[in-house]
Amino acid sequence: GTDSIPNMGRQLIFKPFVGKFGYKIGGLSPDSTYYYVAFAVNELGPTKGAIKSFKVGKPTPQVAPCTMPSNFVSLNGAESTLSYPFSEITNNDAVITTDSYSSGIQLKLTFNETSITSGKYVTSNYATLQLGAKNVLITVGNGFSETALNSGQTVYVSDNDDGTVTISFCDLEYKLNNTTKTISAKIKSNKPNN
Repeated sequence: GTDSIPNMGRQLIFKPFVGKFGYKIGGLSPDSTYYYVAFAVNELGPTKGAIKSFKVGKPTPQVAPCTMPSNFVSLNGAESTLSYPFSEITNNDAVITTDSYSSGIQLKLTFNETSITSGKYVTSNYATLQLGAKNVLITVGNGFSETALNSGQTVYVSDNDDGTVTISFCDLEYKLNNTTKTISAKIKSNKPNN
């Protein structure tokens, strides 16, 4: 466990053997130290080893395979800087809205949870946005109308040390007037607060 004095009530018992062994443990928390102690019982009685520890590192940041500066968007190859994003909680969803004054692009990202966490999210449309799944609805608009990105595409989210979150994606597709268009973006935003 994470207590520096291991809880002897939480034991793993193995069949008798001679030599080295290993055991795979799942469900560990990132950026945490775990402690353990080995003990054995035989015909001579019990014996206990020294308390040992191991550290689980921070998770590898989730980043899109394309590179671009923060708060930047590329729409069908036309590049533009995004204004500082606005984040809020609306109807139990985390919502981040940003736009580009120079190109008239407006992006709205609606996550199906109030706490955005590091990892991969999958784009969904209005009909498939599900609770419990890491889904995000992304719409592209111009202030008058908006279009949802196609479902099933990958969006990368990583927590930053300064308490912000970075959301990035590459060449995601959507349809506008029966024409397939692509969008890539990297957005650094405050996390929405409850």
